Amino acid sequence: MRYRTEIDGLRAVAVLPIVLFHAGVSQLKGGFIGVDIFFVISGFLITNIIMREIDEGQFSLLEFYKRRVVRILPALFAMMAALLLATWIFVPFDLPGITRSAAAAAGFISNIYFWWNTDYFARAGEAEPLLHTWSLGVEEQFYIFYPLLLLALRRRSPRTVLRVLFAIVAISFAISLALTIRAPAAGFYTLPSRAWELGLGGVVALGGFPKVRNYAFLQCAAFTGLVLIAGAVLVLAGDFRFPAPMALVPCLGACMVICYGERTLAGRLLSLRPVRWIGAISYSLYLWHWPIITLYRFNTGLTLSIREAAALTIASILVAATSYYLIEQPFLSKFRRKRSKPVLAVGASALAAMVGGTLTLPAVATAVGHPRGEIASISRYLKYQGEEHRYQFRPGECFATDRLQAVDIAGCIQIDPKRENVLVLGDSFGAHIWRALAEQFPHLNVMQLNASGCKPLVQPEGEPRCTALMRHGLEMLATSGQIDRIVLAARWRGRHMEKLWDTIAYLQDQSIAVTVIGPGVEYDGDFPRILAMAMIRGDSRMVERLRVLALDQLDRDMGNLVQASGADYISLYALECPQGRCRQVTDDGAPYHFDYGHLTYPAAQEMLAQIDQL
Repeated sequence: MRYRTEIDGLRAVAVLPIVLFHAGVSQLKGGFIGVDIFFVISGFLITNIIMREIDEGQFSLLEFYKRRVVRILPALFAMMAALLLATWIFVPFDLPGITRSAAAAAGFISNIYFWWNTDYFARAGEAEPLLHTWSLGVEEQFYIFYPLLLLALRRRSPRTVLRVLFAIVAISFAISLALTIRAPAAGFYTLPSRAWELGLGGVVALGGFPKVRNYAFLQCAAFTGLVLIAGAVLVLAGDFRFPAPMALVPCLGACMVICYGERTLAGRLLSLRPVRWIGAISYSLYLWHWPIITLYRFNTGLTLSIREAAALTIASILVAATSYYLIEQPFLSKFRRKRSKPVLAVGASALAAMVGGTLTLPAVATAVGHPRGEIASISRYLKYQGEEHRYQFRPGECFATDRLQAVDIAGCIQIDPKRENVLVLGDSFGAHIWRALAEQFPHLNVMQLNASGCKPLVQPEGEPRCTALMRHGLEMLATSGQIDRIVLAARWRGRHMEKLWDTIAYLQDQSIAVTVIGPGVEYDGDFPRILAMAMIRGDSRMVERLRVLALDQLDRDMGNLVQASGADYISLYALECPQGRCRQVTDDGAPYHFDYGHLTYPAAQEMLAQIDQL
């Protein structure tokens, strides 16, 4: 198909919000929707290419996959090789995890890898340098089947092909809607939930949008498409249901720009040379920006200043341009000149070498020795990030998460007529103290109802699994006359204060004693990793620098409010930070937190051993 300059410009519109969003530009809270625009563009271009070659009798699956190999793998492998080397030098303790994700990315299954390895307590995406490769996995999995589908329909009329594509879009969108509600991680990462976005691009390519020649309409439609994209970038945030239905907004915007943007003012703006240039390097920019940002954050914490964000964005563009001119373009040029070369064989060999290398690199690094000899000594911190150290939460039993949404209320709420019955109600910051609380007060019957992200407040908000559970605790159980005390524990923020007062008053009206667990200590990054980095760098002050200081004042304000209400207050801050110096490891050598703020079980035991009553 002929080159359309405005589509390169649309690539720039897709990639820049992603980069700036990842760099921490808070105004672009929906910058992640750039990936959805890329899906639409990709579906449009690939459908055009395949259908044209089928019509001309020139389509070859072998040649198609050769083009994909040459287009995707060289820059991807170069980025991953550089990342693995940088990891070995700067953050050696991360090498095993990053090599596994690199192997998944090399095999285009990183979306499945991150889906299966993502739970409520999985380390922050900010610490996964290859997290962004999930979209490559979705795209390449789609193109395994898509050419075969179009080949199978080659003897059908264009209208029939379009109907089939519409059906695929509709079915995938319905799956996406269901998964977004019931299994958000699967809805975000998996092909069935994302295929509709690539399919929409195919619908545009096959003429699924009405053809209009009216000049005013074209101008308006193309501009409206840009407005939809801009609105999504500025308004959408993580608390919206995504990808369905909200991804429909930027996807339709991209469709309108592609379908109607040629020879319009919007198209001319997108065709400006600087915009087109960013679009041309967009693949390399997408590949390189996230590893650059994450490696920088490994050393400084998650929060970036404006200067840091600007510097990282510029650095990403410079590295991307280098990758584009020295890696992407040379490989594509050689392929076009020598199409008969065994590209697939070379690609398969490189893929096998990359996967094998990434899987064996940690062992090789250990065998030859590493300049950072502290790896063994810090492993005891990092092991607490493992799932086996979170059994105190009881996920899928008395603690609901995105993945394990069911809670066995009958099993969790067992009233003991011989003891005082206490219910710990709240989010994961209630769940992380439940077991230690029950052990500290064996004369009490301490029960648990918790759900991730759910605040134990009157008129609860959030997902159905959240609101239903909180209502059950605050309405049914609180009014049953069987609960003597409710412990309210959550990841509190200042905006919760008013409702917390109302909740305490409501429970006191039911003659229920109330204890509020205050906000805990939090850090700007995963705590075991911060300890590890501080040890590697020999920087004893790094841990304290990365503590979130604003929570000190919140703890004092919340303590004053709770005491004024007549309820009891337990300050986790005071327990963890006596005389203003926060403990980092327990007497047994366990880190106090396994992520940014959740307590490890030994830390919860050590802290709650300091209190003698609720």
